[in-house]
Amino acid sequence: MADDQNGLKVVDISDPTNPSLTDSYDTPGAVCWVALAGDNVYLADGTTGLLVIEISEPKYPTWGGSYFTPGLSNYITVSGDYAYVADGSSGLKVLDVSSPPAITYAGGGIIHRMMLWVLRYPAITPMWPITLPVSR
Repeated sequence: MADDQNGLKVVDISDPTNPSLTDSYDTPGAVCWVALAGDNVYLADGTTGLLVIEISEPKYPTWGGSYFTPGLSNYITVSGDYAYVADGSSGLKVLDVSSPPAITYAGGGIIHRMMLWVLRYPAITPMWPITLPVSR
């Protein structure tokens, strides 16, 4: 779970009535949001950008890659090979995370603040199409 300036906390919830702290991973920034995909945890780490923490062994989280973003990363979601990072005033960053630690910029740009809100709450469908340039 995200713990702001204390980084990532790994919590064992195998017994939901008694969650316990398994380990933690301190990050250079302030973790604002966490997305889990496979054996990786993707962190929106504030001024640091995107961090990837590998958790195939949850008791031993390890660095899996990073990508500096110029804004303030405060939200992230991952779908397939792409991470979508809401990066404050620098807008949306679409990053190819198919081969961490080799994370590459795939597209994005400055978009309306409402679009970042829709990204954060995907159950709400926008009334207009969303088109983002994505290059390989």
